[in-house]
Amino acid sequence: MSEVRVILHTDKRQALLREAQAEIRENQGRIPAGDFYARKLSAAWRRARGTRAYGPGEDQDDIGEFSLERFRDLPVTPRESLKAQPLRYAAVTPTEASEYYETTGTTGQPTPTPRLAEDTIWNTVSVAEAWRPLLGADERVVILLPSDVVPVADLVSGVCEYLDLAHIRAYPFATGITGWDRLEAMWRTFRPTTVFVAPGVALQFTRLLAQRGQLDELSSSVDRLACSGGGYTYTAAAGPGPSAARVGLARRTQGRPALPGGEASPGGRHCLHRPHRRTRAGRPG
Repeated sequence: MSEVRVILHTDKRQALLREAQAEIRENQGRIPAGDFYARKLSAAWRRARGTRAYGPGEDQDDIGEFSLERFRDLPVTPRESLKAQPLRYAAVTPTEASEYYETTGTTGQPTPTPRLAEDTIWNTVSVAEAWRPLLGADERVVILLPSDVVPVADLVSGVCEYLDLAHIRAYPFATGITGWDRLEAMWRTFRPTTVFVAPGVALQFTRLLAQRGQLDELSSSVDRLACSGGGYTYTAAAGPGPSAARVGLARRTQGRPALPGGEASPGGRHCLHRPHRRTRAGRPG
């Protein structure tokens, strides 16, 4: 059972779920009302004032009550400051959080990211409703990431359960637990149609399958790739040979995900793209 279902055990959280669903469905497919983003920024601002970094005290100026003018004038927080004293910027302690992550992907200094049940509900519902038109009722989803210690794994799993889609998590770099051979065997049985994948994992797996002569067969069931990380969209070539097994950069998304939605906190954007089929000559077919 996913975290999303587990945390909905109180009337208050059930009400929050219904509120998120109503708001997202009301605004989907149209430009929200003029005060929509101001209200969202105001709520985030109030939470920020509860932190040591932006609230009163510690010989610093309180950021005060929210206004768009104050928001525009607020200086940028250097990433170095966040890395050096991360819990100064957290609105709750790890104990008070519903979940606790340390994000940055696979490189760099981790950033502690405590998350409330409210965050999980809003993130899951908003992304699921944005992706709903793109994912059919009979999808078989694989979540293919280097490790389970990333927020995006829980997000995609929660979205799949919310949409009632069959899904499986696979972490091939967790040696002795998953591994490439087990991943290949699972792929033959499950026959995934949609793959949420980190680009580095996609590169490694497609290269391995190409070397084994299995890439054509195992890629035939896949209709969609959703690549996480950095706001990039990637496509995976599905033809034979090492050159066709590369994962190539298709385009940068100009700071926004190609697939609507995305996490409201660090953890990467998700861009849905259909893999190009290639002929024997290695050109799009």
